[in-house]
Amino acid sequence: MRWFSLAIILATTATAAAEDPTRVTGRLDGNTARLSAHYELSVGANEWMKGRLLALPAGALVTSALVTEAGVVHRLALTPADAATATFDALATDAAAPGPKTSAVLIEEGPGGVTVSTATPRTGKLAIDLEVAMPTCFHGDVRYAMVPSSWHEVASRELARAGEATEALDTICGTNPEEPGMWLGFASRELARRASGDRFGISAHRLDLGDSSVVRFELDVATMLADVPRDLATVLIVDGSRSISDDDRLAQVALVESYLSKAPGARVQVVSFARTAKAVLPAWTTAAKARASVGRALRSLVPRNGSNFDTALAEAGTWLGRIGGTRRVVLVTDERMASRLAHASTAALQAMLPAGTLLHVVVLSTGGDLSRDDGLKLAGIAKATHGVAVRLGGGAEGVDATSLLRPISIDRVTLVTTGWDTLPRDAGPPQCGDENPVLAGGACTWWGRGHGEITVEGWIWGTRVARTLSPDLSRSRDVARELVTSRAGELGSLAEAQAQAVTSTWSLYGAWGGTAGYDGPRGGTGYGAICGCGPFGTIGHGSGTGTGFRMTSPDLDEQLRPAIEACKLESSSVIVAIELTGVEIADVHVTGATPAEATCVSEAVWASSPTIDRPRDHQLVSFVVGR
Repeated sequence: MRWFSLAIILATTATAAAEDPTRVTGRLDGNTARLSAHYELSVGANEWMKGRLLALPAGALVTSALVTEAGVVHRLALTPADAATATFDALATDAAAPGPKTSAVLIEEGPGGVTVSTATPRTGKLAIDLEVAMPTCFHGDVRYAMVPSSWHEVASRELARAGEATEALDTICGTNPEEPGMWLGFASRELARRASGDRFGISAHRLDLGDSSVVRFELDVATMLADVPRDLATVLIVDGSRSISDDDRLAQVALVESYLSKAPGARVQVVSFARTAKAVLPAWTTAAKARASVGRALRSLVPRNGSNFDTALAEAGTWLGRIGGTRRVVLVTDERMASRLAHASTAALQAMLPAGTLLHVVVLSTGGDLSRDDGLKLAGIAKATHGVAVRLGGGAEGVDATSLLRPISIDRVTLVTTGWDTLPRDAGPPQCGDENPVLAGGACTWWGRGHGEITVEGWIWGTRVARTLSPDLSRSRDVARELVTSRAGELGSLAEAQAQAVTSTWSLYGAWGGTAGYDGPRGGTGYGAICGCGPFGTIGHGSGTGTGFRMTSPDLDEQLRPAIEACKLESSSVIVAIELTGVEIADVHVTGATPAEATCVSEAVWASSPTIDRPRDHQLVSFVVGR
């Protein structure tokens, strides 16, 4: 019988606080954080005690545990939950076998964490090391896991350092910034070490459910998706025609100055155009040296008739033909042009530039920051050269040309998932697909059920990237564990058996030493020491399945309180736990009281006939009374 892993406390006085770890360490294993939480629990001689709560981070499961007693380490075994509880409960008997007493520890599912029950023959300390697995969120070449503040305070230094919470991190990881918690960080620089332009990674891991599978797909992008080439040579073409507004002129100057400031070592030339085109600088110049003179020259330009950007492309081609290295052109225009240019072929325009030259098009328009727009008139030539076409709003404030120097996102990300059905979700990182971009340093995930391959497609500037994966079973246990903590219903239940962790299906149990049992519960807070400690240990209601209890909260405390008050309790916090089978009281346990008080309360409960509005085959109700 699983008495207290699902207990409800209807507290009328303060409940006992959860135990906190004294040390937390961890490592990164793929996308999963493996944390080790060390606890020191005080135990008394000949004490059999149930229900100490150890709060866990949201989304975490206990996968193994080591118990150290008297200097000897014992590993607990993963055991079917009902069998583990029955074995531990059997130690509490008045007819104890002769000889030394058994030492035993049971770890089972609890509200917001796990409950630890202990049977110990001697006074002292039990050291318990919980191994915990939980999913992580990728951001900025670091994988993050949110933990209670009590865990963060005792985390190893390298983890705690990386754990500063930010609004961006809360948003990207899909967390609620109003919930208490702090981030542990694990450096994850595998993508950052790759060759420039290939700094993104995808994974697709599945869990076999027999007739179909559940897959977890993730796309991660390094903070620096690509480097600025050291041999970069750029011609910046600016629009000097009368068709652009004063705000557009300010934005154009700000864009050029930003480009020069962010690539100070690059070689640059600036060409202005209206009816004709002219170079602003007398020769190729490093950006750092050119910035001041270019700024003055652009601010003094007199607008003229004509928007012949083709003459500017020809002028840029001439200058690029005189220099080696990585050649680029940034063409700034309002796209107001003569019809001959509107109908000019992409091939003809591209032929004006040396082979291999990459061209970006910046269109002065309404809006704010640089934003990709593949529907612009000149987007075709940008794409043909592997560049990108963007819009830029008017004004000089906040213009950032970084996205023209190096890619800062994978754009228009789509998933081809033939054979898979998307699984809905409530929270988490952004969902992959629907042509949404994934910013450098960020990630997206996708969950599906079905079978077959998955293809992800996207664009890095004007280069299409695509990867096809057959989801594999290498991380099926991690997928099962994440399903258990993130999804109720059928999928969560199906995943429990394969999760190999403490859930309603599995517990951890170990016994060693002697063979004798104990005379019932003694010491400690006893049954139902459940913590009301926010999102990491919340008092609440729920339901079980199988041989566990279906829990409701009939008002037994109100019905039984008059009879219990007749016992004139002196103890301040007496916990009454009642097992019901239908409308019948099947068992009563009283803790936190003197022996005389416990007997009186127990007899009062046994003698009662409370009304049970919604009887169930099994249910457990606990409540607190006292003076």
